[in-house]
Amino acid sequence: MNIDDERVMTRFLVGDLAPAEQELVEERLAADPAYFEAVCALEDEIILKWHRGELSDEEQQLFARVYLESPARRRRVESGERVIDAIADSKRAAEARWAWWPRVRTWLATPRQVPQFTMAAAVAVLVATVPLGLYEMGSAMRRLQLVENENADLRRQVGMSRHRSIVFPLSSPSERGNETAPGTNVLRIPRDADDVWLQFDIADPGNAVGFDAILETMERTLAATPRPVRLERTAGAALVTLTIAAGELLDADYVLKLQRTFGGSSHIVATRTFRVIRD
Repeated sequence: MNIDDERVMTRFLVGDLAPAEQELVEERLAADPAYFEAVCALEDEIILKWHRGELSDEEQQLFARVYLESPARRRRVESGERVIDAIADSKRAAEARWAWWPRVRTWLATPRQVPQFTMAAAVAVLVATVPLGLYEMGSAMRRLQLVENENADLRRQVGMSRHRSIVFPLSSPSERGNETAPGTNVLRIPRDADDVWLQFDIADPGNAVGFDAILETMERTLAATPRPVRLERTAGAALVTLTIAAGELLDADYVLKLQRTFGGSSHIVATRTFRVIRD
């Protein structure tokens, strides 16, 4: 899957991706500001197409399910409608400003005997009309600017409300200078975090093998269910990444065990301890 493809980004915005594909796009959004801006720009375009009735029937159904049932996204849709209205007002003001000019030009080109007071009145009307047209156009532009500012604020709010993952590297006791007693990593998890990524290094496991993560409290009761282990090989080692829903980690002390399965048997290859403190 090419997550830079506009069709993939569109499917992400309307909630039509598989969970694994959704996670890949969310990770890219969190790590790449340029990609985030590209997705936001595409979202603006999709919202305008919704108001103009340019989406297909399937896209309209997906859009309504994702955007009209979420308060934050529904405000984005309403803001898009105000942008369209402001543009229309600006266009009407511009048309009104210049609609009288062909008639005035024709009138000025027609020879006639005009009393002096009539000419003065016509000039007065002309002088009064031009500022009025300019005022109406300026008013429409100010409304458009206000709507655009509101749209930018909503975009920032939506961006801040997107999925937030917090990464914590876990060191072993020996790395903290404590060779004899188990050490404890301290994880301060923000209240608005969605996921917690736990990362640590292990020796290179060689050929592909199966790994399972076991998370227990100090009382040896299962505490949470980590998502499948992700393994990234480096020079002579491997980086292990475990993802856990932040809501499953309460204030407590935990033991994380990495279990290797190979040849029909299993054994623990790494252990890390940590303490969770919710900020």
